[in-house]
Amino acid sequence: MTDSSRHLDAIQTFEHLRDAYFRYYDTPFGLADERLQAERRALLDRDGGAYRKPLLELRPEYESSGRSLAESAAAAGADPDLADFISTGLLPGVPSLYRHQEEALTAGVQPGQHMVITAGTGSGKTESFLMPVLSSLLSESRTWTGHGASPDDWWTSEGNPYHPQRDGETGREAAVRTIVLYPMNALVDDQLIRLRRALDNDDIRAWLDANRNGHRFYFGRYTGATPVTGIRSNNLALGELRRYLRQTDQRGTRARQIATQKADEDLRYFVPRLDGAEMRSRWDMLDYPPDILITNYSMLNVMLLRERDGHFFDSTRRWLDNPANVFTLVVDELHTYRGTAGTEVAYLLRTLKRRLGLDARPEQFRVLAASASLDSERDSDYLHQFFDVDQGTFSFITGSSITPAEYQVPPAADPADLATADAVTAAADGRAGGVVNALRGALHGNGTGGAKTLTQIAQEVFPATPDELSEQAIANVLAGLAQDPQTGDPKLRAHLFFRNVVGMWACCDPSCSAVTDPQAARTVGKLYAEPATRCECGARVLELLYCQNCGDVLLGGFAPEGELQKQAVKTMLLADVPELAKLPDQVTLQRTPDNYLVYWPRPKTTLTNLDSATWNRDNSAVSYAFRPSKLNPASGEISNIAEGFTGWSFHARIARNNATGELRRAPETVSPFPTQCPNCGDDWEIQYGRNGRLPATDPATQRSPIRQMRTGFEKINQVLTTELANDLRDADRKLIVFTDSRQDAAKLSAGLGLRHYQDLLRQLLYARLAGSGSAVLDLVLAEGHVVRNEKTVESFAALARLRQRNAPLLDELRDIWDGKPETGPGDAERLKAALSAPPSLRELAAEVSADLLGLGMNPGGPHARLRETSEDHAVTWSELYDWRLTPPAPKPGLTDPQRSLLNDIGRSLEEELLEGLFSGGGRDFESLGLGWLALASDTAPADAPADPATGQARAALRILADQRRFFGLRGARDDPTPKLRKFWADVASAERSTADSLRDDALNRAGSAVVEYLIDPSAVVLRMGEGRAWTCTRCSRQHLTTGNGYCTKCAKPLPADTVPVDLDQDYYAWKATRDDGRFRLNTAELTGQTDRIDAQSRQSRFQDVFLGSGENELTDAIDVLSVTTTMEAGVDIGALSAVVLGNMPPTRFNYQQRVGRAGRRNSPVAVALTVCRGRSHDEYYFERPDRITNEPTPKPYLALNRPEIFTRSLRSEVLRQAFSELISATDGEDASSNVHGAFGKTSDWHTFLRPRLEGWLADHPGVVRETARSLARSTAFQGTADEEAERCISALLDDIDHSVLAQRHDDLSQQLAEDGLLPMFGFPTSVRYLYLKRPQRSYPWPPAGVIDRDLSMAVSQFAPMSEVVRDGTVYPVVGVTAFKPSGPRPQPEPEPLGIESPLSICRACSYLGEQQDLGTCPRCGAGPTFYTTVPLREPLGFRSGTGTDFDGNFSWSPRAMAARAMTDMDALARQAPGNSLILSGPGSRYVINDNGGQLFTLRRAAPGGPEWGGYVSTRAIDAGLLHPSFATGDPISVALGAIQHTDFLFAGAGAPTNLDTGLRLNLVSGIRQPYGAQEVTDSRRAAWYSLAFLLRTVASAALDIQPLELAAGIYSGVTGSEPATYAFLADTLENGAGFSTQLGSRRFLPEFLDAVVSYLAELEDPSHTKVCSSSCYRCLRDYGNMAYHALLDWRLARDLFRLLQGLPLTIDDAAETAAIDRWAHAYNAAPISSEVPAARYDSPSVGSFAVIARHPFEASEDTLIAPRLAEAMAEIEASEEDLDGVVFVDSFTLDRDPRRVLKLISDSELAGA
Repeated sequence: MTDSSRHLDAIQTFEHLRDAYFRYYDTPFGLADERLQAERRALLDRDGGAYRKPLLELRPEYESSGRSLAESAAAAGADPDLADFISTGLLPGVPSLYRHQEEALTAGVQPGQHMVITAGTGSGKTESFLMPVLSSLLSESRTWTGHGASPDDWWTSEGNPYHPQRDGETGREAAVRTIVLYPMNALVDDQLIRLRRALDNDDIRAWLDANRNGHRFYFGRYTGATPVTGIRSNNLALGELRRYLRQTDQRGTRARQIATQKADEDLRYFVPRLDGAEMRSRWDMLDYPPDILITNYSMLNVMLLRERDGHFFDSTRRWLDNPANVFTLVVDELHTYRGTAGTEVAYLLRTLKRRLGLDARPEQFRVLAASASLDSERDSDYLHQFFDVDQGTFSFITGSSITPAEYQVPPAADPADLATADAVTAAADGRAGGVVNALRGALHGNGTGGAKTLTQIAQEVFPATPDELSEQAIANVLAGLAQDPQTGDPKLRAHLFFRNVVGMWACCDPSCSAVTDPQAARTVGKLYAEPATRCECGARVLELLYCQNCGDVLLGGFAPEGELQKQAVKTMLLADVPELAKLPDQVTLQRTPDNYLVYWPRPKTTLTNLDSATWNRDNSAVSYAFRPSKLNPASGEISNIAEGFTGWSFHARIARNNATGELRRAPETVSPFPTQCPNCGDDWEIQYGRNGRLPATDPATQRSPIRQMRTGFEKINQVLTTELANDLRDADRKLIVFTDSRQDAAKLSAGLGLRHYQDLLRQLLYARLAGSGSAVLDLVLAEGHVVRNEKTVESFAALARLRQRNAPLLDELRDIWDGKPETGPGDAERLKAALSAPPSLRELAAEVSADLLGLGMNPGGPHARLRETSEDHAVTWSELYDWRLTPPAPKPGLTDPQRSLLNDIGRSLEEELLEGLFSGGGRDFESLGLGWLALASDTAPADAPADPATGQARAALRILADQRRFFGLRGARDDPTPKLRKFWADVASAERSTADSLRDDALNRAGSAVVEYLIDPSAVVLRMGEGRAWTCTRCSRQHLTTGNGYCTKCAKPLPADTVPVDLDQDYYAWKATRDDGRFRLNTAELTGQTDRIDAQSRQSRFQDVFLGSGENELTDAIDVLSVTTTMEAGVDIGALSAVVLGNMPPTRFNYQQRVGRAGRRNSPVAVALTVCRGRSHDEYYFERPDRITNEPTPKPYLALNRPEIFTRSLRSEVLRQAFSELISATDGEDASSNVHGAFGKTSDWHTFLRPRLEGWLADHPGVVRETARSLARSTAFQGTADEEAERCISALLDDIDHSVLAQRHDDLSQQLAEDGLLPMFGFPTSVRYLYLKRPQRSYPWPPAGVIDRDLSMAVSQFAPMSEVVRDGTVYPVVGVTAFKPSGPRPQPEPEPLGIESPLSICRACSYLGEQQDLGTCPRCGAGPTFYTTVPLREPLGFRSGTGTDFDGNFSWSPRAMAARAMTDMDALARQAPGNSLILSGPGSRYVINDNGGQLFTLRRAAPGGPEWGGYVSTRAIDAGLLHPSFATGDPISVALGAIQHTDFLFAGAGAPTNLDTGLRLNLVSGIRQPYGAQEVTDSRRAAWYSLAFLLRTVASAALDIQPLELAAGIYSGVTGSEPATYAFLADTLENGAGFSTQLGSRRFLPEFLDAVVSYLAELEDPSHTKVCSSSCYRCLRDYGNMAYHALLDWRLARDLFRLLQGLPLTIDDAAETAAIDRWAHAYNAAPISSEVPAARYDSPSVGSFAVIARHPFEASEDTLIAPRLAEAMAEIEASEEDLDGVVFVDSFTLDRDPRRVLKLISDSELAGA
């Protein structure tokens, strides 16, 4: 099992991970050219390549107050009972407070004072704000008389009515004394566990009985998760509450039992006690508000709006009539309240204070807050504004970490001695010699702290010692501290950063001058780890591909859509999509045969290893061909040409229907990758499955040995996570994996579990084989034990192993050894042979099954379909086994469904085992050198088959096994497979025999082991390798037996000599043979899409607490939780030694919160592993890890000066007060129960709501003024509140009138919120459900079996034919539907597509308008090719098809959608720095998914059946996901979208054109050059998009947010009378987050622009410029903006930004000269000597033209031309004879689309004249 010597070590753990990473990468991605592989390794295996050097930091240790609890309480002035009380509950066994906790208590109990504490994770912040609250409760409760309640258990009987929990209580007021406000529900749940421990343990109850008359300090969670919704007269709600309380009762009993069994009191607090201080339900709290109410701000808003929750506030207001009482507001995670959402919460708190009367009595209001980082000087105004309290009343408390003692530099210890000593000795000498103290001091940094690299630490500790020696000395000391920790040692945290390999690229010129070690056989030029358009040598860079079998390299490139489907192809290849005009959303990013070409750069005359270079499939619907082609490295142009060809290109040509002309197959269903390698001939196509021939669309029929060099994200996470888990002790092997997307969390959970299981199968299998190989020795020991009485420890162990192997046979053999009559030596030899024979594959599967069960793992794997039975009352897989047995065995008396599941598990195990043993890509068991497949009867040596037929059988077995032709996996055949047939034919030719005779020899020898070309797993065995192999000299295939003497892949004769097998180099062999890593890794996701009960169960099972009745500690424990932000901030999931971050977190605070979860145990080293993805945000911090680890969080900010936010809050409170009087439920009027307010139905607005509201406003102007004054306190509107009230009164009716013109929601409040008229509080409510199954009950709602997304995400992630992963199941989306929870069974919405909004869109300039199609764009003049109208729908919900198991190959990603904007620019705030125009403020963001311009084709769902209603996708029917009978009616075509009101920042030019300089910065179509050529605008458009993404990258870092929180795009507006282009940023949060307006504020804009300048300076560093010719993942690219990649160019963004600054345009003469020279070289043009780079192109068909290079912003028009271009044109016209014309082409187009130049020439007026 796991090596006990492994443990977390800051440096060695990093080395273990690094070693595993590259062992893995170099195995499946291995290259035949060792030099090429070494070059690739050098790119990745370096600091800044695939990893960063570890950063180490000192985990804080906090300073004690030095007093007892009683002394601290007395010193603070707290209640005299506080120390006794908290020592009984909150802080049991804690002798003293931290110093900062004592300071917080002192500040918290001071009258008229407020307190905020800023300290790190694990510093006791929660206790710091709970102690003042408890002190107040203790003081007040002395005055309570009467007695506490005596709660009953009314829920135990069906007939009992509901009974309030606190009925019978006397002598005290029920009121909310404290509200604890959290930003998310997960933190609310966590506080309940703490409060149960602090306020409801047995000792506390006894204390309160003795000291407070049996009263309780009540607390309750009031959130959306609190049971139950609905009114008490609703029998469904009552039944749901009864069910919940019964379950809670049972779980609570179980928790207490476990706590007793494990002697761990904390376990009992996982579940509430129903007879104690925790309030059970909403109804209980409505009757008797709790003393401490825990909620989130979204729910607080709902409570303030809802009439039925009014008792909370009314009772508290009455309680506050006693001036001695003080209301406490506790706000945790205060730093998260910023921007628009934070501002809305600030107004919410003012509303709360007004409802409680605290606006008139501020002395009865106390704030206790906790935050990650606040500064007393910098942020006092923020606190004043947010809480509306007087400045100077806040006490700032910071964490009191221990300052290290003085230390000497350099210390006394000799670094040379430390470097060479063993680790434990080095640590001991380091402690004695001052090194450990110096290490602690260096990391403490005089209080500044911060994470540092080993080099930095070594240089500080040993400043005069060479780096290599000092680093080894420190590393050795660190290793010793980890291996042999001592009291007083520093506690460390290591930050490890790795990143996914996003691919490799290569120069396409094999003679590349940039290659440092050129070789004659090299087929590609210099390698690149980042995408590039050009190599240093000037040649085109393309994607590097390789064959997984032979390791030869190929190239891949994108081409314009349609050009690859021609009979003879002549096109241009690029590493990115080349059709610039169609980007970003009119082209597909999926590689198809219509847009992507594979090229093999070897000019071999014939493809000798292929049967044929051409073949057809799918009844000739697709024709495949390798064609000789010529690639021009300078341009990337490729032509199908035999003469002078440079290699072979692969084509998949789709036939057309003769009748309709339509393609017979959709391009996206055909792979552009060949199923055969042109070099080695390896064929991966699978035509037959277990049920016969596979359909042509099955992915198995298009499997290719050719692939990209990009690592799978789930797999690389599993490699690193498993290796990290391997360094953890068994007891500590718990990991949390954080990601920021539910889909990523779901995929990682499923992928980690599946990949670990598959690797573990190999390890267990190898161990079993190795064990079977020692059976002979075991028999020798056993015989000596029995016969000769040679009893030893080894002999007893040998007998035990033999018994486990086959107990009946061993008993029979022992009888013979004991001399049993009628037995003899022959019988003994027979039994020995049987006991020592290798087990069959089927027997091996049974043995591995036992091993897996022993680890607590499902033998069939972590597949969703194997988790439970299909019975009505499902039984989990683990309940099928009797765990008292060793190994566990199936229970007797199983039902049919249970036996069926058991069979499925066994079948799945065998399939996984066979797929793993004989997987492709050179990773089968024999190729790995581990063992080889043989007949059970074949015992001859590997190099000496018993006879020729045995050799033929061995070879045939391997070929069939390679094709996974086993019983149950594939279908039977009468004839041999093509591979086997070809092999026999080739061998027969070489042997001068016949294929039929070879076939007969093989099959006759195999006998029943091979039937109909299927292998019987029970008749074959795996034999261990002997450490030697026969390796084919042609294809490099490794053979562990000589077989019939020929290579089983290429049929070349095998060499006579063997080579040693190196099991250490191959990752899979290395994993299989290691003696560690054999542990369970049960994974589960825990995200917002996890059901609440499941979430609680997973959280407890992660901590090994099993509360379910059928839960099994061995099988149901969770080892890895894959989570989103749910778990990052203090949620109680126990202490961890390590955490994994599956992407770089969105903010520095998030990172610091997450890594703070590592190291809460008393472990010497904690590890935080971050695996970065190909996202600009991840890459930004991967390049700057010190920023994410060390920099403080930025200054919080509010937008209390923005009138629209103030007005939203004012409207909400005014409407609440009005409609609480105006809508009569008793008269049957429906007020609605929407979270945005009970403001009635939209349909009732004009009938009676409007006239009543009009009258109310006229009668209550004073109420509106008082409301406005209350909200305006401590804001920019304090002096104008009355005017704001008047504006609200006068505009409110018209605002609502305008909103309801397009009714999008039944509830008026929802309609107003989505139109931006009411606050959202950062919680969008335009949520859409994906229904995984048809809902059957209307209560509770939403039902189980739904996944939700905000509409703006749903139109992409839930669009028809998308896929969604949850809990290991992949669900395809097949249609649009939604349900109303009305009546007992929900009914489908009649029109789930919503209303249609026709929109006009111009893809040339990004114009967006509501008018109908005008033919041409009103802004830029583009025609119908770019200017269209789309029928936009905002769907209400979506429908899923049948889910399938996640198999690790999930690759679907949402379609890219360009961000679009619509706004009134005159209404925006504006600034004009330099030559720019910066505008910020509100607008509408349009998210439009038009399916790449194809629209979504839907048909009505047919009636009957399950009554789904709505629409189904015609493509889902075509794909077989739905039966055609499920649809009815004619198809309709729609675009799906979302319209969101949000905040924008626009950056444009003050003057779009400049006549003096000849510059044009806007996008206008149809302009002609002097000689009639069309002016190209793609480069200018690319520059604006590049600027938008540059601004987004800088903004996200400046604001410390994730880039995905900002949308980037371009906007077409007007400046003066000219069309104007703007780059824009938009908050993705509905109603805005305030980010964009913050960027555009007068205070922050200069700082933001300076940050852009600084970032551009970083990009101009040679380390970036040398490798990035346009854009890369280090600057502008990420996987979220893949559709823009071909447009992005950081240099264009830089030039545009400088022009906006007012700086002159700088021309890069060298770059323009290189661009024109490359073009001239590629197209046989002649350079022209000119001041401006130019070339002469002569053609018989079009004439002679000069091509002049220009900058994208230089105009070259008939009426506007840059002076230097005009001069160059005049010079060339004068110097060049017989010139027909001049065309100007920008350098961007010359590089990205060089063929465009020829089109410009041909379009010129004089072309061909």
